[in-house]
Amino acid sequence: MQFLRRNVQSLNKLKDWILRFRYVLSLGFFLVYMLFFDQYRIPIAYSIYKDVQQLEQEKEDYVHSLRKLAEDKRDFEENYEKFAREKYFMSRPDEDVFIIK
Repeated sequence: MQFLRRNVQSLNKLKDWILRFRYVLSLGFFLVYMLFFDQYRIPIAYSIYKDVQQLEQEKEDYVHSLRKLAEDKRDFEENYEKFAREKYFMSRPDEDVFIIK
């Protein structure tokens, strides 16, 4: 009988403790679920975020390259001889090319 009474008291204490900390326990359960069991768990979401940031940076680089190429195309269309001399160091057969850096 005493064993049964002790178990009932222990269960009542556990019930009181759970009721007292129910919000903390709910938050803890939610965090554990989000960290380990959810389809979009936090580490995966963070890696996806990093991938998106990297892809946006690459996009900016490509847009910058496209602008530069459009400018080169415009220069080429305006004066192809000047473009060839400046970009590819081409010259006429009787000319010498000196490259100064």
